[in-house]
Amino acid sequence: MNEEKLLKKNEIDVMQYIIKTHLSKLKNKLFKYFPSSHDIQLNNMWILNPFLPCKKHELSLLNESQLLELSSDKLLEQSLNTKNFNQFWISLSNEYPNLYEEALKKLVPFATTYLCESGFSTLNTIKTKSKNKLDVESTKRISLTNSIEAQIDSLVKQHQDQGSHSILHYLKKYLN
Repeated sequence: MNEEKLLKKNEIDVMQYIIKTHLSKLKNKLFKYFPSSHDIQLNNMWILNPFLPCKKHELSLLNESQLLELSSDKLLEQSLNTKNFNQFWISLSNEYPNLYEEALKKLVPFATTYLCESGFSTLNTIKTKSKNKLDVESTKRISLTNSIEAQIDSLVKQHQDQGSHSILHYLKKYLN
């Protein structure tokens, strides 16, 4: 009887050890993938205001040097005061492409999450206002696109005429 209790106690101790080890490893992995929000804020303050003195950045050496160069530019600092930080980083895409890409990686998830959440909210509103309407696609599209600013100039600049469809090609073909 005593041996059985001892054996069960040993089994329980081994199981406890295995569970504690597993939970400890799980905790470490969670902290690795989901660091505390305070650490994230400190490491990314340079995105909100690259002109604030902050020593803690998780940037490459190249990005650190570009950030140092950017933070010493007084004209850019004035530019940040007149624009929001999204517009500010977009304006730096050519001059500081590496920093721009790094900032974009941090900012884009918030914008896309916001758009998804607003889409669900819009769909919910449409569905409750007109419960019997099965096809909400057109109403949803109008509701969602009102909040997105079209970049028509950029699209026009990127447009390339198809050689076979352009007027110049047509005139050359039939006038010669």
